[in-house]
Amino acid sequence: MARILVLGRYPSEGAALSRLQGEHDARSGVIRDGILDDIDARANEFDIIIIDVTPNDPVEWNLVDDLRRAMVLKRPAPVILCVSRSRYGGTAVRLDAERRGVRFAYADRLECVLDEIDLILLEAKRLASTGPSFLIVHRYSTPGTICLPGEEVSVVLLSSRCQTIPLPFSLATRILFNQIASCRLPQSASQIEASIKVDEFYTRHAANAQTKSRQTRSFSRPAVKEYVKRIRQIMASTLPAVGINMDPCEILRSERTTGNEVLYRLQANVRIIHTR
Repeated sequence: MARILVLGRYPSEGAALSRLQGEHDARSGVIRDGILDDIDARANEFDIIIIDVTPNDPVEWNLVDDLRRAMVLKRPAPVILCVSRSRYGGTAVRLDAERRGVRFAYADRLECVLDEIDLILLEAKRLASTGPSFLIVHRYSTPGTICLPGEEVSVVLLSSRCQTIPLPFSLATRILFNQIASCRLPQSASQIEASIKVDEFYTRHAANAQTKSRQTRSFSRPAVKEYVKRIRQIMASTLPAVGINMDPCEILRSERTTGNEVLYRLQANVRIIHTR
């Protein structure tokens, strides 16, 4: 059972959608001045916030945008689900919602909303268990080979049900992310430093491109810790854009040993593809 807040422009809209109470702990409210402050103060009381965008005008969409910005720092943050009671102009409304990184469902039939809520809850369980999905692209690969020296870690993509977007990683953060993602075991900063220093994949990184500019990076223990911090900061600003409400520290994890050493591990689904 999910804790749900249903918001509409008029009381009757909220009351109609509050039929969800038969399946979940649902409360209804009216979109009004000051509603954002009320929600911000009580965000931890809800798993899902449903906004009725049937009128399809700025009143509802401005609230969606304001909520997304306000929920960025909330952990855990409620999922925003936009619904429309009309299928007229539905494709445009759905695209408006997905462009904002929020969920969408038609509410002309209650079953459609219930199915979307069930899917949100199922995905939340999967994310907590296995983490989000990343796609790493290796460029300049030789046909018939994979992950050989000379390839370049060209981009890291974050993928969700709604969309796939590139993470704005620098060369150093791309290399570090690739190393942590490739080694599924927890590693200390010293182990990561040593691996990048001796592994030919990193010492000859992007050599196949035959450019004059150096495409390798050196890592010290303090540098590893700093770049881990930067990766988490980039995740924190990017995850909400694809509708994923997770703490980056739950994805790129820090695990302490009995000797108080910190080990880093990526809790995620990672796939590497190769291109020329």
